[in-house]
Amino acid sequence: MRFALVAPAVALLSLLAGCPEPQPPSLPTEKPAQPGRGVACENEVGLVCPAGQEDGCPRTTVHVCIAKNQAAGPACELEIALVCTAGFVDACSLTPSPSKAHLCVAH
Repeated sequence: MRFALVAPAVALLSLLAGCPEPQPPSLPTEKPAQPGRGVACENEVGLVCPAGQEDGCPRTTVHVCIAKNQAAGPACELEIALVCTAGFVDACSLTPSPSKAHLCVAH
């Protein structure tokens, strides 16, 4: 019974001494998603894409579906007009862009 009183006594002494109350350890959190553009690639999620598409990570900064085996194009700084098939748009045309390179992403 003597041990059960130790923790409350230590907390009371800490409070009286002006020490902050010990806080429980924080749990790891996911990196935030880019506003309106999905979950950051650093977070391990299982993105399910339609047939013929795959998760764009690491070619993109967020989990987004792209056509399978698609290679990233030139950097977004090069203002080119990337023509994408129906249902896809150039990642560089989105704000914020899910990629640093021209790449057709599902939209």
